[in-house]
Amino acid sequence: MAPVSQLLVYYVTAQGEPISDVISFNVKLFNKQVSVNIEEKEYWLPDQSVDLEIIAEPASLVCLLGGRAGASGDLRFDPRISEEPTPSPITGEVDFLEAGVSFFQRQCARRGNSGISAISYRQRGSGAGPSGSRRRPPESLVGGSPLDQLWMWTCFNYSSETSSTELSITTPKEAGKWSIWALTVSRAGLRFSAPVKLQVFRPLTVEFHLPPNLKVRETLEVDIKIGNNINSCIDPIFEK
Repeated sequence: MAPVSQLLVYYVTAQGEPISDVISFNVKLFNKQVSVNIEEKEYWLPDQSVDLEIIAEPASLVCLLGGRAGASGDLRFDPRISEEPTPSPITGEVDFLEAGVSFFQRQCARRGNSGISAISYRQRGSGAGPSGSRRRPPESLVGGSPLDQLWMWTCFNYSSETSSTELSITTPKEAGKWSIWALTVSRAGLRFSAPVKLQVFRPLTVEFHLPPNLKVRETLEVDIKIGNNINSCIDPIFEK
């Protein structure tokens, strides 16, 4: 079944009234012309180098995106309400919902050492004119996004020389199921590749906690938790 695209044309009158018209048409994909390939392995280690093979149209801009894979590959609207970090009143806002217009924005927020997280919001008006000064909080789209947490976003110019050279990336530091996909911008337009799965596996994990302050020559007992994720026995050795 071919996807359906919609083209919306609208304008706003001097009185703030939106006027629009929408048409729908089917889209068929004959040639993707962009793909990402990696070596087939059961798992990769954290911070391990991975060689990529990218096929794209010459003289195009290629962007590689890597992130934690979501539950599905479709971008679905999630009606869960998320908190707005810095609410600011907006006056003279026009409600485009009746005209079929919605606003989307995407931001990247770094959370500690876990990398960069991508958060998508859908911004909607709540009324025309000064009476609509109260704005609804943004609604999150992360729940249905194929990339819940970004770990890589890099862009480069693709040429015939690029296709014959090896491109390498580094796997994320965190274990889990990740994916890589590419988007290209060329004279033919915007294209997306199919996601490539990447399983990052950490054989051993060590967890311990220390108090914020210690006295001089104080004896401290520390609980250390070692997680063994491999199918074999190990004998840990501790040194002072």
